[in-house]
Amino acid sequence: MIKHNVFIDCFPSAIFIDWAMPNVVTENNFINSKIDIQIYGQLELDRNYWSNYEALYPDAKEIGDTGIWDTSYDTGPHAGRLLFFDSNPLINHIVSAGAPGRNEKPTPVPTFSPSDKEPQPPLTTILIVTIVSVTIVSISLSIYFKKKK
Repeated sequence: MIKHNVFIDCFPSAIFIDWAMPNVVTENNFINSKIDIQIYGQLELDRNYWSNYEALYPDAKEIGDTGIWDTSYDTGPHAGRLLFFDSNPLINHIVSAGAPGRNEKPTPVPTFSPSDKEPQPPLTTILIVTIVSVTIVSISLSIYFKKKK
């Protein structure tokens, strides 16, 4: 399963799928990117955001207030002339996948909040551990060489 990813400006393709099954590609953002499928198995495309959707389907409408377009997204012909469709293409980005809002420009570099970073030990702790380690090694070597004499 490929889920909750953001693919931005991926060339020649964001995802290349070849002979693995079953495949599920759902709730991803394809921004100026495409999916390249050479597959001889099962593939389910569902509920992805495609940045070029409105250019390809200018007459498409939203189904009620669902956030889903009324026309499936055709990923185009692939190996063996197979066709794959996203049956429920999304109108807006999947925000939980790390994408910006609909009218915001995508950020090509990942951003992290302070809660995403691992806590770093304080510098004093590192210094104390280093000093203690060096002292123990020095004492051990001193004792070893005294016994050798």
